[in-house]
This record gives sequence, structure tokens and C-alpha cells, in this order.
Amino acid sequence: MTRIMTLVLSLCLWSGTLAEDPGKDSPQNEEARAVLAKAAEAAAAVKFIQYQADYKGTDWIAQFVPAIEGNVVVGDQSKWNLDRFRSEIKIKAKDSDEVIELTGGSDGEVFFLIDAKTRMVHEDMDPVVMGTHSRNFQRVVVSAFAAPKPFEEEQKAKSLELKGTAEVGGVACDEIAITAADGQRTIWYFAKSDHLPRRVVRIYTNDEGKEATTDLTLTSLVVNPRIENPFKAEVPPGFTKTDEFAP
Repeated sequence: MTRIMTLVLSLCLWSGTLAEDPGKDSPQNEEARAVLAKAAEAAAAVKFIQYQADYKGTDWIAQFVPAIEGNVVVGDQSKWNLDRFRSEIKIKAKDSDEVIELTGGSDGEVFFLIDAKTRMVHEDMDPVVMGTHSRNFQRVVVSAFAAPKPFEEEQKAKSLELKGTAEVGGVACDEIAITAADGQRTIWYFAKSDHLPRRVVRIYTNDEGKEATTDLTLTSLVVNPRIENPFKAEVPPGFTKTDEFAP
């Protein structure tokens, strides 16, 4: 009799474990997935977008990434699966008074950098032609606007949570916390009005267990702006064009 009762209790406990399957969404996760699905659909409908970007690092990360602001245009990926973009940015490193102004981008095949200080236009199929600031141009580009399947990986995340509502640049947004399978944590802010992203915060932890973030805010979004050939490198009067890599 005792063995039978033990077996029954074990089965009950096992059934309870199944009922709490961590792979099954909680109501809150279902809400988060619904918001993310709308964001993916909205981003997929965007063929061409322009926005003002403001990027910065916090805490210990601020020592490794500069503050960046400027105008960004993003278009669909090319047949080579490369983002088409153009960024006109100002870059300021921490503890430096120098502000570097550069324009860079790609038509999805050729990359370019326009340096007003040196009056040079660097252009080549190798992205390294953009020089040491190549990564800084990418920091302000939201690739979801160019991707054929926006937020595909985010929708497969280990954890999704709808944190609530927050305001970004005067726009009411749904705040979604995402933990990827590799442990990377990200917080996205999607506008309630058009479901397009307005902010993304990426959270990092160093070897000492201290957290810090990178923070990209988007304002003044314009879908399908009237701009002629933004992904081509024009050569301003008095500038020299070269395929040599920028410093």
C-alpha cells in the first residue's frame, strides 16, 4: 500500500512538473510575443527609412565606445545580403574634446567613407575601406529595417517579457526585455502607434559582475523619405576619390 501511494505521489509531482513546462509561454510572454510579432511585421513593410540616432555607452562600457549622434538612412538588404545604409555622424570619445564628423555607408555592394577634414572619399568593395570608424557607423544602424525577416532571432529568444509602457522622445512605447539563448540581454522599445523601434538597450556584464549598457535612441523617423541615391558616395567639389583604406 505504501509503495502504491509513493507511486501515485510521484506521478502527481511529475504531472505538475509537466504543467509548469518552462517552454510554454506565460500570459505575459504571450503578450510580449504579440508585440514583437507586430514589430516584425511593421519593420518588414519598411523599404526605406530615415531617423536621428543618439548612441552612448554607460558605466564601464563608456570607456570603450564613443558617443555618436547623427542622421541615418537604412534600406533593404542587397542581393549579397548586405545592409544598405548611410550615416552622417558626429563621434566623441569619452574624456576627449574632439568631435569627429564623418559620412559613411554602403549600397549593399560597395562601401564608402567621406572625410570632410581630409577632403577624401574612400570607396571599395571591402568594408575595411571605412577605416577605424567602420564599427561606429554600424552602431547606429538598426539592421531590422534592412533584414528580410526582421526580429527573427528575437522571436526565438530564451525569454521574452513585456515590462510595461515607457516614453521615448515623446512617443509611447511597449518595453520588451529579451534574453537570447546565449544569455545576451536586450531591451527594445516599440512605438504603440506604428510598432517600429524607438530605442534598444543592450546589457553587458564584465568579469567583475558589473553591468553596463549601450543605448541607441531613434527619433524623427520618416518612412520612405524622398532622398535621391543616399547609398552612393558623391564626391564633393575639391575632394579626391580613392580606393585606399581610410586611416
